Amino acid sequence: MREQRWDITAQIEGQTELLIDGSALQLVTVILSDPPPDPDDPPTRSRPPAVVTLRPTEARELAFCLLELAEHAEQASQP
Repeated sequence: MREQRWDITAQIEGQTELLIDGSALQLVTVILSDPPPDPDDPPTRSRPPAVVTLRPTEARELAFCLLELAEHAEQASQP
């Protein structure tokens, strides 16, 4: 199933993962959400945000992938 969301944010909320050596790994939270409802539009079904917590390596991999895709999209859009 595929759902479309309209907003994306990323943040560090203080959530960590405890490592075997006793240290903590800071995690990155990515949130996909819909815009707030417009009072002038008819009411729609409200959906909760989609949230994923990533390790720094996973967040970095996603960021590089997004940059690469954005570059390809930009090049494809140029005449």
